[in-house]
Amino acid sequence: MSSDVYISVVDVVKIYETASGGVTALRGVSFTVNKGELVVVMGPSGSGKTTLLSLLGGLDKPSAGEVYVDGHALHKMNARQLDSFRRNYIGFVFQFLNLIPKLTALENIEIPMVARGLKDGRDRIFDIASQLGISNKLNRLVEELSGGEQQRVAIAAAVASDPPIIIADEPTAELDGETIEKVMDFFQGLRSMGKTIIVATHDPRVSRKADKIVLLEDGLVKGVYRGAEIVSSNVSIKSYRDYIRGRLVEIEDELRLLSDRFKKGELSVDDFIKKYSRLRDIKKFLEDELKFG
Repeated sequence: MSSDVYISVVDVVKIYETASGGVTALRGVSFTVNKGELVVVMGPSGSGKTTLLSLLGGLDKPSAGEVYVDGHALHKMNARQLDSFRRNYIGFVFQFLNLIPKLTALENIEIPMVARGLKDGRDRIFDIASQLGISNKLNRLVEELSGGEQQRVAIAAAVASDPPIIIADEPTAELDGETIEKVMDFFQGLRSMGKTIIVATHDPRVSRKADKIVLLEDGLVKGVYRGAEIVSSNVSIKSYRDYIRGRLVEIEDELRLLSDRFKKGELSVDDFIKKYSRLRDIKKFLEDELKFG
C-alpha cells in the first residue's frame, strides 16, 4: 500500500435489515484515497453512494470489510470513538442539508465551529461566504433562501471548522452550471491546502475537477478513473460511457415528470423554467460526453 494512502476501503459490504429482509447496499467495495485528493463518487440513484459516504464519515459501520482513515480502523470503533472521530476529522455536507431553518445562514455556519471549540471565526466565515457567493445572504434566515443558496450555506458550515476531510453528498444538486463551477473551484482550493474531499454525485459535470472518479453501480465499483484515463486497468472506459447513456434515459424521464407537474399546477412558472433549463444543460453535457469522450 502506498504511503500516500489516507483512506482505504477493503471489501466493504453493507446490509440493511428491513421488515421484508436484508437489503444489500454495498457488495464488496474496495478503493483508496490519497491525502489531499479530490475524489468524486458517481453513480445512479440507489447505487450505494450515500451509504459509502456514511461509512467513510463514521456515521455507520460496515456489515463486513474494513474502513481505514488516517490509520484509524473505523469498522472496529464503538459509538463514542466514532463520535470523536467525526468531530475531529469530518465536515459533512448532507444531501438534505441538515440546516436549522429558523437560524440565519451565519448562525448555521457557526454551529460546527462552536462544537469544535473554535472562537472568533467571523473573518474565516466571511472569506468562505465570499468564495461561495453568499456574502450578502449571511444575515438571512435559512428558510428565506433558495435551494441553491441553502446548499452553499451547508458547504460553508461543513468547512468552516477546518476539518481535514470534507464529505459532500450531492452538494450541487440545486445549482446551475456556473455555480457548480464556482463550488468545484472552491473544493479545488481546499484540496490545494491539503484537505481531502469526497463528493458523491450523479452529475458528470462535477467530475471535471476531480483527481479521481469512482463509478458505483448496484453497490459495486465498476471503474476507477483519473479524468479520461483509467487507473483501474482491469475495467474498461465502456463502464463510464454506459453510465452516461443510462443517465440520459433518467434525464428524459425527469423532463417528462417535470412537464407533468407543471401541467398539474404543482410548479410555478419560475420553478419550472429553472428546473427545466438545468436538466437540459445536463442533457447537453452528457450528449457531448458521448460524442467526444
